[in-house]
Parts: sequence; structure tokens; C-alpha cells
Amino acid sequence: LYVEKRQGKYQSITALKRCPISVADDLRDSLFDKWPTICCSPTLATSSSGDSQFEYFKGRVGLASADPLELRVGSPFDYKRHCLLYLPPNGQTFDPSRYYRDGSIEYFDRLAREIEQLLLASDGRAFCLFTSNKALGEVYDRIAHRLRWLVLRQGELPRSEMVRQFRENGRAVLFGLKSFMGGIDIQGEALSLVIMDKLPFQPPDDPVYQARCEALNREQRDKWAWFRGLALPNAVITTKQAFGRLI
Repeated sequence: LYVEKRQGKYQSITALKRCPISVADDLRDSLFDKWPTICCSPTLATSSSGDSQFEYFKGRVGLASADPLELRVGSPFDYKRHCLLYLPPNGQTFDPSRYYRDGSIEYFDRLAREIEQLLLASDGRAFCLFTSNKALGEVYDRIAHRLRWLVLRQGELPRSEMVRQFRENGRAVLFGLKSFMGGIDIQGEALSLVIMDKLPFQPPDDPVYQARCEALNREQRDKWAWFRGLALPNAVITTKQAFGRLI
């Protein structure tokens, strides 16, 4: 149980919410133990080889103690010829810890300049994806007024309308959060660049995420179990999903 406060248009709203820490037992008892089931997704695996490829997924859905048939099929996409991965030459400049060391203004100034240069290189046609609403707002406020393309910002329009306008315009720039890292298909050259401000780890102040981390630490009697068993594999999957928007 946790309390969530939201500011509505005319009043503040306080809601008492209930969320299970784990759905593994429920899924095992009501689905996998009763029905032949196939789980299929491009982002189920969290490592490239070995016996631990699907361990994170199996643990989350109740298959940790089972022995399911597993198959990982390689992608037919020609990454070497049709995909480019860019990392800033001085990666330390964008280390999130610099935000606290150098101050937020300097950090977001550097980040905004880098993103603007990438958008110029791609002639728009980009998703700019951020791990926090603050980072999105800081970069948007610095460069959106200078961009010559249609600029869309999450929260100003319904998601479906943003996707429609982005797809139909052909050279738009979309500023979004985690919800735009999956479940969207933009075919053709309308989406030619995906920018991520940093690896998409879960917000540490999310109460459900906190409870899951604490439960994993207690179960394994290891104060770092939350990072290896939850934070890191979750970030890997989310990164693969964001990359998948481009591919």
C-alpha cells in the first residue's frame, strides 16, 4: 500500500493504491501450471549467451523453478551496414553524477548543446527520450524554440496524436519519457535517430520499485541484490526497447 498525491486542474488528489510486489506466484498458479503457454518478445533476454539469458524474465513471471524450453533467435537486421551507435567522445561530461558536482544548469547546458547538434545532423526525424521529466523539461526549454522542425512534447497532446503527427510530418522531433521507449512502430525514415539522455534505470523514489528492491535484498540476504537482480536487467530491457523503436 502507498499514498499518491496528484495535482489536478482544479484540485489536488490523494489516492491510496495497492500493488503486488510480485505477480510470479499468481501467474504460475493461474497460467503456466494450467495451460501450455508460449512467451515471445524481442526483449525477453537480458544477456547475449549462457544459462542466464532468460533468468530475469522467468523470475518475474513465476518460471524460476520450472524448466521451460528456451530458444533465442538472432535478428536478421544488418546492424553493421544500416545502424550507427554514437557515444559522446567525452562521455564523462554527461555522467549523471556531474549533475550534482557541477550544478544542474551547467550539466543541462552541455546536454542540450549535444542533443541539438545530433538533431541538426539527422535533420530532425528523432525521438529524444529522457529518464526524468525534469531532464526533458530542462533540455526542451533550452533548444525547442530554435529547432526548425515540428516539435512535440509529451504531456501536451495525447500519445496517439503525437505519434500520428510525428509519423505524418516526416521530419519532426519528439521529446518523451519512458512510455515512448516501447510499443510504437514508426516505419520508414520519419524516425532515423533515437537519443537517450542516460541508461533508463527505474526512478529510485518509486514506492513499488523500492518495495521490490527491499524484498529482493531480504530474500538473497545481499544489500546489492536489487542492482544485479532488478535494476540492471530492467535497464537492459528498456534500452533494447528504446533501440527497437529505431530498428
